[in-house]
Amino acid sequence: MRKANEDYQQRTESPGAVNPRETTFVFVTPRSWDSRSLEDWRAQKQRDGQWKDVRAIDGVALEEWLSQHPAVASKLAREVLGVFPNTGARSIAEYWDEYSSRFEPPLDGAVLLCDRQERAKLLTEQMLGAPQPVVVRADSTDEVVAFVIVTIHAAEENVRKFLEARTLVLDTEDAARQIGQKSNMVFIVRGSAVRLHGWLARTSVTIVPTGRDAPGRTGFIGLDRPSTRALSDALRSMGFDEDKAYQLARKSGRSVTVLGRQIPHGDGGRPEWVGTGRTLIPALLAGGWNGDAPQDQAIVTLLAEGLEYARYEAALQPLERQQDPPIDREANVWKVRAPVDAFLHLGYLIGRGDLQRLREAATKVFAEYDPVLDLSEDERPYAAIKGKVLAHSEWLRDGLATVLLLIAVLHAEVGLTIAGTTPQDFVDSLVRALPGLNRDYRVIASLRDELPLLMEAAPRPLLSALEQMLEGDGELIRPIFSESGLLGPSSPHTYLLWGLETLAWDPAYLSRVALILAKLARVDPGGKLHNRPLNSLGEIFLPWHPGTNAPLAERLAILDQIMAAEPTIGWRLLVSLLPEQQGVAHPTARPRFREAGASERELLTWGVVRRGYSEIISRALNHVDDNPTRWTTIIEELSNFEPALRERACDLLQDFIRRGAAGRQHQLWEVLRRTVNRHRAFHDAEWALRGPDLARLEVILDALAPESLVERTAWLFDQDYPDVPPRGRESHIDLVEEMRREAVEEIVQAVGAAGLIELATSVDCPQFVASAATAFIDIDRSESLIDASLGVSERLSAFALALSGEARRRDGDLWKERLLELARERSWTADQKAILLLGWPDEQATWQTAALLGAEVEKSYWLRKMPWGLKGSLDELMAASRSYLAVGRASAALGALHGRITEFPAPLALELIDGVIDELASARTKPNTMVVYPLEQALEALSARPDVPLIELARREYALLPALGYRERTLNIHRYMAQNPEFFVGILTDVFRAKSGERVEPTAEQIARAEVGYRLLSSSRLVPGAIGNDVDGTTLRNWVNAVRTEAARVDRSDIADEYVGHMLAHSPTDPTDGGWPHRVVRDLIEALHSEKIEIGIQVERFNMRGVVSKAMFEGGRQERVLAEQCREWAEKAAAKPRTAALLRDLAERWEREAISEDRRARQDEMRFE
Repeated sequence: MRKANEDYQQRTESPGAVNPRETTFVFVTPRSWDSRSLEDWRAQKQRDGQWKDVRAIDGVALEEWLSQHPAVASKLAREVLGVFPNTGARSIAEYWDEYSSRFEPPLDGAVLLCDRQERAKLLTEQMLGAPQPVVVRADSTDEVVAFVIVTIHAAEENVRKFLEARTLVLDTEDAARQIGQKSNMVFIVRGSAVRLHGWLARTSVTIVPTGRDAPGRTGFIGLDRPSTRALSDALRSMGFDEDKAYQLARKSGRSVTVLGRQIPHGDGGRPEWVGTGRTLIPALLAGGWNGDAPQDQAIVTLLAEGLEYARYEAALQPLERQQDPPIDREANVWKVRAPVDAFLHLGYLIGRGDLQRLREAATKVFAEYDPVLDLSEDERPYAAIKGKVLAHSEWLRDGLATVLLLIAVLHAEVGLTIAGTTPQDFVDSLVRALPGLNRDYRVIASLRDELPLLMEAAPRPLLSALEQMLEGDGELIRPIFSESGLLGPSSPHTYLLWGLETLAWDPAYLSRVALILAKLARVDPGGKLHNRPLNSLGEIFLPWHPGTNAPLAERLAILDQIMAAEPTIGWRLLVSLLPEQQGVAHPTARPRFREAGASERELLTWGVVRRGYSEIISRALNHVDDNPTRWTTIIEELSNFEPALRERACDLLQDFIRRGAAGRQHQLWEVLRRTVNRHRAFHDAEWALRGPDLARLEVILDALAPESLVERTAWLFDQDYPDVPPRGRESHIDLVEEMRREAVEEIVQAVGAAGLIELATSVDCPQFVASAATAFIDIDRSESLIDASLGVSERLSAFALALSGEARRRDGDLWKERLLELARERSWTADQKAILLLGWPDEQATWQTAALLGAEVEKSYWLRKMPWGLKGSLDELMAASRSYLAVGRASAALGALHGRITEFPAPLALELIDGVIDELASARTKPNTMVVYPLEQALEALSARPDVPLIELARREYALLPALGYRERTLNIHRYMAQNPEFFVGILTDVFRAKSGERVEPTAEQIARAEVGYRLLSSSRLVPGAIGNDVDGTTLRNWVNAVRTEAARVDRSDIADEYVGHMLAHSPTDPTDGGWPHRVVRDLIEALHSEKIEIGIQVERFNMRGVVSKAMFEGGRQERVLAEQCREWAEKAAAKPRTAALLRDLAERWEREAISEDRRARQDEMRFE
């Protein structure tokens, strides 16, 4: 009590920064204090009123509290108070300190949580729930315990504190018995404590960690291995750079347990499976395989010294159930989990016989030609359908390539030696001996995805083979660039580029790789794919993001070699490497296991980057020579040059000009003029040249300027709105038009109207010459210019067209009368007369003038005029539409009406649509967007009109189906099908032959009708009698009965029932109970009792899902949602047994699909390790 009084007095007199009136004073002692005396003391101090409250806690209370909450301070309780077991129980903090320190550097919790956030959420919910056993499975039990702990650490603060105070790790049965009396705890049981997990789970949540060796059971939380990318990203939080993190993620097979052996703090320990001896050697050499593929089985049998495949698989099965299994199996696929880990632990067991068998196996697999290469490019997308596939699976091919790479790179780490040779020479000789390697492109093309691995494993023989095939004109290798594909192009050359990019990282091979890529670029015929040899070179040598570990000096020396060996490709490469304002880099393929000079990589600083760009620019200037095309590039890039190099470029350019510029002065003037104008127009931009830099270019520009006034001004009329130097506050458009007028005025004053003819002849947009000239010429000058232009050339005829249009706007009816007079006097053709009207306003007065000029002129006018949007009264629009129709241009009329067809009388509207049908059928018009869109709009608008019968629209849509495309929308013909059962059956009859009919070769017309009909049936989404979310039962029943009756008459009952099912599959949900299908459809299903209809419903519901996007490794989550939805619907339809059974069958189908998706996702995870 004396100590308590002293502390109380001292703290009361000197409370420090706290306010006693708002603070509770707490006295804590490990000694026992009589409870009555303690309470009297507390009450007395409380009455003093110095503190908000006063509390006293003695040793008895402390012992009781620690006993109830041992996880809060287990170490203190064990070492100080002696109320905690000395061994067998630990706090989660103690366990984590021990576990994380097994790694070097210590493990970050993010590594355990990556790609497992949903599992962590589920586990947290269960730890906060009622007492129960919670089984968690991972590669090892230690990993499970660590995962539980980091899950607690990552929880929200209040949850974390709650769980930290209640969670203990129990290692022994004794500790479990001693502490298990506590309730509302979270126990993580290990070792012998696992035996008591059931007893502990009666009062507390009990986590039971299991490894992969645990017996098969359901209801556990499975911790799948993360993706390589996710694990790599998490490892970067431990301080690893991107490359090292990715390598560790790959080498560990995405397993945290294996990672502990890759980066151990001390001895990482030996996995259990090391004791299996040579059982794993055949699997290690194969790497992976498809157990259902006979050719794969044969290779595994070979590697297993002839042991029957089934017996070898049986020997492996116990290993996949070990706690930390060395091999994974997903369905029929076997794969070594972490090939590097397995090789490091078992590689020393590989003997001479194993290597001989490996040589034989690899040669059989990699010497096989891909049969797809013997097909034409059009046939290749369908190779799998035709059975043209490689005999061995991708799993085996990748596995064999990987083990060859491991032998080549990691043999020293495992002490693997080969008598009379080296492991690297063994791999080299194996690859070198592939038949036809250096003379048949199909050998390299057939290596496909394995080529980058083999290139890394055996670079010398593959580089030599490529060098031999590229000798001369390179025709031996050219076919590798062939492209094919349905959804997008593909080509075997992409794998070759990835292999070469992989080798380019190694300075020892960069020179050979670069020269091979340069020669491939020369041979490359081009294609749709962005992956091209020249692009690979550009990424490898990019100064600010080089795809190689070679230092700058070495890269520059190799660029010089490329320029000497392949000057044209070398120049294109230099141009691609010139500095840019906003450059983009694409990562190149990297080595999987070779160090490739990474440890000696030159530090990439801004100084190194600047020096690299300076050297590249200098080389470009050294090689520009007297080539005007190259000078064009240099001029366009000048603004990105540093000042000294820009000055040097200007000096060289001026010298080239003084020597005659190879007769291409005008070409250089054009590009320099565009460059100067661009910098003047955007003078405020950061990249723009200004001041002395721009002045220097202007001096050169003046020296190059053409003497001809027309040549000096023609550029203003070559495009809509070229870059021009700014003037005051004028808009860009106004300034361009003003400069054009000034140019025309100057030409007219200098050389007269003849100058306008010369100008119009030389420019790309002669109509702008006419527009600019209109202010300086009168009606007589317009007449003379038209006389001099019309019919002379295409450009001058366009000039005459624009002159006539400007005259009409300027002189009105005066020009109209003059033109009519000229048309009578001149010997112009009908087409020439029509041309002079095409620039007039699109109005009735113009159309009447065309008619006054005669039928031939009118016809030519309507054939030639652009379908600009028509304006005016309904009568004017109808007149124009009829004129279009008269010359067979109904599609132009529809495009010009802009939706106003809704105002037209039904006969004329339908006549326009018929005209489009005729145009498409005769191929006068292509079904592009400009034709199809207004056609669709017209059909949709007319469908809302009561004066247009549905059958009229349906009949026309049937003819237009090939043009209308495959967009998901309801057509009028679909509505007609849902109203007319005979028409529906007629479509079925076009598509499917009678059940008992003879097989007769169809005509071309029958094939076309069948294709259209099938598409129509497949796209139908309307349920007869459906109105919104409701269905008229009588209408639906009558329609279905009529279809079945008519289908029976034409012997197509079965297929009719299936397609009835297709339509019923689009039933709305029932508004009463929210279930599907609508209760009217449920009643119909029960009444019809048709298995074919029910099959049709199921098939269509399955297919209705359409294209699905998924995250990588997502598995069957979406399919399970659909399955659950079907089960809910089945419960709501319980009173309709056939409907309920149909829905349960559909749910089971989705669940099977989910299992298949899970399997595919796990195989993808295995594939992308």
